[in-house]
Amino acid sequence: MADSGKENPRYHFAARGRLMTLLGDQLITDEVAAVSELVKNSYDADAKVVEVHIENSFNPDTGKIRIIDWGNGMDLQTIEKGWLEIATISKSRAPGEKQRLSPIFKRSILGEKGLGRLSVHKLGLVTEIVSRARSEEDKIVDKEVVLKLDWVMFEDTQKFLEQIPVDLYERSPEVFVGVDDEGQPNHGTQIIITKLKRAWTTDMLRELYLKSQVISSPISGTRGFRVDPDFKELDLKKEELVDYVEIAKSSIYSFKGNVSSVGELAYTYQFSHPNHPELKRTENKTTGILDPENFPERRNPRCGPFALTLYSWELTTEDKRLVFGDAKFFRDVVEPNTGVKVYRDGFRVLPYGDEDNDWLGLDQRRTRRFALHVSRNQVIGFVDIKTEDNPWLIDKSDREGLIDNDQYRDFYNLVLNAFQVFENLRLGDREKIKEREGRTLEARRERFARSMNRLQAKLNEPVFQKLPAERRLELQELVTETRSDFETILEETEQPLLVAAGIGLSVLIPTHEVRRGLLEVTKILKTARDQDPESLAAESIQEALRLLDQIDKIIGGLVKLQQKSGYDERFPPLRAIEFAETLYGNRLTRRNIDYSKDLRISFEISGSSRQLALVIENMLDNSTYWLDRNPVGERHIKVITDYIDGSPAIIVSDDGPGIQEDIDTITLPFITRKPKGLGLGLFIARRIAENHDAKLVLLSQNDLPGLLRGANIGIVFLQKRQLTKAKVA
Repeated sequence: MADSGKENPRYHFAARGRLMTLLGDQLITDEVAAVSELVKNSYDADAKVVEVHIENSFNPDTGKIRIIDWGNGMDLQTIEKGWLEIATISKSRAPGEKQRLSPIFKRSILGEKGLGRLSVHKLGLVTEIVSRARSEEDKIVDKEVVLKLDWVMFEDTQKFLEQIPVDLYERSPEVFVGVDDEGQPNHGTQIIITKLKRAWTTDMLRELYLKSQVISSPISGTRGFRVDPDFKELDLKKEELVDYVEIAKSSIYSFKGNVSSVGELAYTYQFSHPNHPELKRTENKTTGILDPENFPERRNPRCGPFALTLYSWELTTEDKRLVFGDAKFFRDVVEPNTGVKVYRDGFRVLPYGDEDNDWLGLDQRRTRRFALHVSRNQVIGFVDIKTEDNPWLIDKSDREGLIDNDQYRDFYNLVLNAFQVFENLRLGDREKIKEREGRTLEARRERFARSMNRLQAKLNEPVFQKLPAERRLELQELVTETRSDFETILEETEQPLLVAAGIGLSVLIPTHEVRRGLLEVTKILKTARDQDPESLAAESIQEALRLLDQIDKIIGGLVKLQQKSGYDERFPPLRAIEFAETLYGNRLTRRNIDYSKDLRISFEISGSSRQLALVIENMLDNSTYWLDRNPVGERHIKVITDYIDGSPAIIVSDDGPGIQEDIDTITLPFITRKPKGLGLGLFIARRIAENHDAKLVLLSQNDLPGLLRGANIGIVFLQKRQLTKAKVA
């Protein structure tokens, strides 16, 4: 009988020497990541400066990489029990254990997996490490330790790790000689790598140099730590370096925010366009950014607080010239450094924000919704997290970002939601620029009207008065017809588009409900069919009939919406409200929403009850979406008719998280706080309201009796269009 090994273990894993070369090659992505890992070790060792020297790198045989710091250094025992031990626990911590800090500057330890040292093998075949430990008050370290590694020896497939000796010894100081500023013996670590694995290129050197400049966060910094690169073959001009401070000063849009552990964003937004100084503004506000899709029923984020900083601009040649001086500088220097980078404890987390890393999907979002979203090359951003606040945002073993766990997914969604707040603010200011420059539809309409007025004035000049009366009348009629035709074309073009767009938004929900209903009907009828025919379940058949009736109402409502819509209707608000309920009521029930009406006044509206129903339905849809943040039993929507400042109104009120933006912002096209929203609903609602001589307003809970504590949007009708005076119901 085979020995189970439970009491007297006879079997264990064995590692061949080539494991070291495999780990070095496969766990470290490239040479830039390898150098970054070694720099992290200097940071963990409380170094203030780490120098990175590269020379003759175009020739692997003579090339040399030298990395030296004046940090805490290592003694013989530390190298033997720490550096030579793979996956050492010297820096690691158990789950839930407090973050470990460096002894001198109390920095959060960056390297916790014990694998970063394998970066030396990624760079070259021969490694020499010289280190001298920091002297203590009661112990002067008078030796430095030398470790020499020939990685070729580890490629012997016949040898196990323990069969391959390494050259480790102590000697009198040769590298770390003399004393430091405090009169203590110099200390630190020097790593020299030779027989490079491959020839470096100018592009590789340039990439490493530029990335070394952003290895520490421009926002939070790295507690007095810097990287000094010295690359002999690289001739990099000063003007080729990105000065983030200058970019911050000249960017058109800037955004600085702090996201709390409960998902609240406190931000400062600044807008300043050199060509429109009168539009300059600053906004400070706090708003919730937890969406119901990712944070339902008031669930808080599973990651801690973090900070977000964004600098953005437009991509027109004129705007790039205003911000960067010339378009060529943007293309050659700025654009390769654009994107949103992530920093932990002030230190760069690769590869987020690299030239080929669009981790937030900004370019894809921009392609889908060009008008709203910012592309990766329109923004330089920094996300700063702290290990003590986000202990479960952990590096992958290959250093290619953070582990995709629940905490990371919450972090990702919060960053995107905060980014979307910025995009909404930016879009509002872009619209103001377009208005000033006459590029909006309304501006073009006004420009046409001014042109027609100038033409009319010309016709009244003396030179035209000399024309025969018949000729002057013909010109006058031509001006009048042109003006009339222009307005008619606008109206006939816009109205079908509004209806079509509204149907497009509405049909998503009814179609979903129809399919769900049909599936349930099929299931019920199959159950009834399979039962004993003598005891056919009447209740099941009745439920099936009820669902079919609901489906018929939804489809019937869609058919009505698609019919030609005129503005010759006179109808009470209840007709539009009930129409919206027909389309949307089933979803309110399914989402466990307590829906009620409080019709305090009755009045008549001139226009289209079907189009007005689209406005109400959109408001119901928005309320329903955000109420998913509330637990079941705390989801309420109320539709009210009442007076607002003497004018009759329809108000949709809920007890969700509310609306932080102003009405002018949220009714712009493509403005949305939903991660997958179109941003057209309230824009269409506003246009339909305007076509009914009404306006949309935002109310607070204290503005009217009975309003709920969340979002309160009113459709206020102007008295001049009322066909009968509003009266108390």
